[in-house]
Amino acid sequence: MLHLCAAGLGPDEIKVLLIDPDAANGNGARTNGAFADYGACSEPFTGKLGSERFFSTKFSALTGSESGGLQPWSPVNTASVFQDMLGFSLLTPLQQDVVKLMFTEAELQMPLNVGFRGHPALGAAALALLPLYKDDAVWKKVGAQLTKDLTTGPVRVMIIGSVFGGTGASVFFPLARRLRDLAGPHIGQLKIAVTALAPYFTFPKLESSKESDNGPDARKFPIATRAAAEFYHHLRATGAWPFEAMFWLGDDKPTEVVPHDGGEHQENKAHFIDLLAGLTCLDYFRQPLDADLGGSCFFAGPDGDLAARENVTTWKDLPLSNLRRDDVRKQMLRFAMTGAVHVGFFSGPLEHPNSELAVRPTAIPWYWDRFVKPGHRLDAPPHNASIAALTRFFTHQHFPWLQSVHTTGGGRVRLLNANAMLFQAGPPPQGTMDLRRLANLLYPDLGNPDLDAMHFFFCDTCTHRKPKGQQNAPADGAPAYLATLAGAAAQFMERNYPTLREAYNAKNFPQ
Repeated sequence: MLHLCAAGLGPDEIKVLLIDPDAANGNGARTNGAFADYGACSEPFTGKLGSERFFSTKFSALTGSESGGLQPWSPVNTASVFQDMLGFSLLTPLQQDVVKLMFTEAELQMPLNVGFRGHPALGAAALALLPLYKDDAVWKKVGAQLTKDLTTGPVRVMIIGSVFGGTGASVFFPLARRLRDLAGPHIGQLKIAVTALAPYFTFPKLESSKESDNGPDARKFPIATRAAAEFYHHLRATGAWPFEAMFWLGDDKPTEVVPHDGGEHQENKAHFIDLLAGLTCLDYFRQPLDADLGGSCFFAGPDGDLAARENVTTWKDLPLSNLRRDDVRKQMLRFAMTGAVHVGFFSGPLEHPNSELAVRPTAIPWYWDRFVKPGHRLDAPPHNASIAALTRFFTHQHFPWLQSVHTTGGGRVRLLNANAMLFQAGPPPQGTMDLRRLANLLYPDLGNPDLDAMHFFFCDTCTHRKPKGQQNAPADGAPAYLATLAGAAAQFMERNYPTLREAYNAKNFPQ
């Protein structure tokens, strides 16, 4: 979702609450890194690019430090074992017998330092205690923010998680119930939806001697998913359904990942299901506030005609009802193209202290005219820090994410051209795009790199001008530079991507 917002597809603001007992897991660390790098770009660019929407969404964390980090909230004491959370030693013998009927001995003794390890029953027991955290600092903040927002109008909440693991599978109903309690008299203004992720990854088959009752077991993923579906069907049938809508996403060809009980080594590659889930969130946020979805369930699947031949993900398959498909395609393409030219062509001369541009800024005439002469050199404070932040976000976050999304599914993702993505494994991973394929960043790969593509893009940067005297003109310095590249990308796309030309217009795709 964050990467899509960077491309300008998000709302003005999103508040984030992350729940995960395994605070040290690698997926969380990567998410926090992306959150921080986005924040470094948000400061100089959000609201300063004129009509351009790149980095236009303001993200704020409902958990974490005052510096803006995305620290997950845990529903358990990670230094304890599961039976301690239940207060097992304080129960009567009869109550202890009931607990033993519901949980195995291994589950009762399971340490909670890395979460619930694919045991949704443990997560459900822990998250059922959410009302007891009313004095917790995080939940005080959540309650105060929710009350404040509800007094000004309807609020949409999206809860995202898997239904085959531990925490995600157990969070939907108790979290929705808790938020409804916090809404109090404004409950009619609160709209809650869920994005439920069915299995989209699996683990290699282990020898029976290596199997453990404690760790996640991929053989149980389908059973856990079915149990979750039956539970939510029960809620709908009994009138206890707390959701405005529920969106189901999954993959019938799960990607194989290396299993880890948790911790820093649990770092799965980005998957195209992540992209679909992010789009689902943004599409839901785009729903008219007076829309009534009637508690519906929605399912995403491949395009019918193509699915008969191949199970792939194309632009037609994106689960959209409010976002315009052409807008999503153009914005993702234009953001990637803008980043490719910045990282692959301009960032070096702008950031290297001994580059020819540093000693002879007239080497790029428009840079001299638009930035140096007015006193906004991009290689000097404060703009140089903004340029470095932009480089870091593309190089270490966005391009590695794009590459992973397009390759983890085994070549079944046919959105952008994976052959144009250049990737170098880390740590940290780094990515860029092949500038010879600027006119072929969309699938499929045409196989004939255009050595003149960057030349024509550079010409577009020369002809693109900052609007003068307009209220929505970008700010000077780094924002004007990013807006220049984005405008040049728009011109380049209009000329070199004829399939997009019909949908291209100034109203929906400002130059």
